[in-house]
Amino acid sequence: SEAVRPAPEAFRASISLASVHPAVTLPVVSWSPVASIRVGMRPSSRSTPASPPAWWSRSSENAQGLLIAAALFGRPLPIAWVSAWGVTDSEVDRLLAAGVLQESDDGLLPADDATRERLRTLATWSQRKHVHLQLAAACLQPPPRLEAAAHHFAQAGDNAEAARAYLAAAEAHCRRHHHAAAKRCFLTGLALLPASTADV
Repeated sequence: SEAVRPAPEAFRASISLASVHPAVTLPVVSWSPVASIRVGMRPSSRSTPASPPAWWSRSSENAQGLLIAAALFGRPLPIAWVSAWGVTDSEVDRLLAAGVLQESDDGLLPADDATRERLRTLATWSQRKHVHLQLAAACLQPPPRLEAAAHHFAQAGDNAEAARAYLAAAEAHCRRHHHAAAKRCFLTGLALLPASTADV
């Protein structure tokens, strides 16, 4: 049998009180380091990740990319861009019928804020990065959305392209005499460049 370990000083001091005050009866506590570690421990409860919804599981890779793009773009996704994701009309119809997407005059967008957040959660890190790059490329098509392109380049981790887009946006704002916007884009672009960068 395992040898009984000596009680810690606090327990020995408490037990010795009974000899000083015989009227006080104290239970003798058997101390064990293993038992003390187990006190207060609760069984491990690992939550099982929720299964993805059926409409997500049935969607093709391209359709999932479109859904992620709609969630990340922050505004209606132009219908003209749908073909860039290689999504068929029947897939778009199914997602609209399922209440995942809704159609506005300006394009497609998630049905509501809860759906937008759900799509962000369903997307993997690599999917989000890839879609950000796709959105950046789409934003550079005429008419260019330079600030939006810069934002998506930055979100994808391509700071060099993000800086170029921000500086191009600053120049475009200057031509329109939008000097406050030009300053904001210029400073944001410069902040993304390494300190040793001489020129862009």
